Amino acid sequence: MKANETHSIKSNKVILRTRLVIFFCCVAFALLTFFHLQKVADPLTRYPYGTPEQRNQLAVLLDDEDINTLINMQLLPEEVLPYASVAEFNMDNIRYYQQIMAAQAADPQFVVYFVNTYRDRMDADRMSELLGWLSYTDLINYFESGSTLPLYHGRPDDLTAVLNGTETILRWEPGDLTEIAPGISLRYPAAASWLQMASDAAAAGHELKAVGGYMSQADQQQAQEHASYNQGPYGTREEQFGLSVRLSGFDEWNDVVSKEKGEDWSKACDDLSKEQKSTLDWLSENSWKYGWVFRYPQQKEEKTGVKWQPFVLRYVGQDAASELFEKGEVLEELK
Repeated sequence: MKANETHSIKSNKVILRTRLVIFFCCVAFALLTFFHLQKVADPLTRYPYGTPEQRNQLAVLLDDEDINTLINMQLLPEEVLPYASVAEFNMDNIRYYQQIMAAQAADPQFVVYFVNTYRDRMDADRMSELLGWLSYTDLINYFESGSTLPLYHGRPDDLTAVLNGTETILRWEPGDLTEIAPGISLRYPAAASWLQMASDAAAAGHELKAVGGYMSQADQQQAQEHASYNQGPYGTREEQFGLSVRLSGFDEWNDVVSKEKGEDWSKACDDLSKEQKSTLDWLSENSWKYGWVFRYPQQKEEKTGVKWQPFVLRYVGQDAASELFEKGEVLEELK
């Protein structure tokens, strides 16, 4: 009797353990099924960012491939949502969209169009650099024009920027133009310095008369051309920086040294008046103190690519002017 009872107890324990194992297996299966269904129902399960509203928007706007990219790149909702609602949105371009928008704010729909259309023309860094000083309109016009002239590398608002006729700044113009004489303007720091230098020169008995300053791309097309002062196509000339001044005597000098008249530099020097020579001497000794240099000095033609122009001054700021004066160098040699 006791043996039967013992056997019965053991059997009951086995049954109980079996039932428990089956129960836990069922619970585990149910949980796995639940989590699987949850994952299927919510493709953003592995995405830890955003409010419920943002997550819902992302789930609606993005397909499975986009969501995988979103998760793998760990993009925040605010980095994607402004563009995701645009019909032409392409997740492969998301970094372009962000970088271009940061360079120059615009409507997200336009940014999507712009990047999708012109991404193959240049990388995001170069495009961002250009949009730091060019408008979207100018850049699009450049792309559509088929121009082979490279866009300027650097910033045209840099006081020591150089244009040598091989790169273009298109229609760029300074935002701080200040008039120094009727119809003649310079960027504000150059204008302020010019007026001070002209005042000090007058006190020393020298008249500084500007006959030219800033020239827009359109103005360049109307200006008198000199073969001895060829700076390249419109939009590639330093006058557009608003940092160059042409002094009275510029046209006469270039007429004398024109190819038609044999480029007679000796005659050009002889034709200078006593007053002009005295003024140029004063500028040679003092202009650098005000941040100005002779842009195309004598015996520097190989560096500048332009023949001697004693009536062209360029503002570079006092530090750069001092360095160039002390070293006897030109802007192209500035490190």
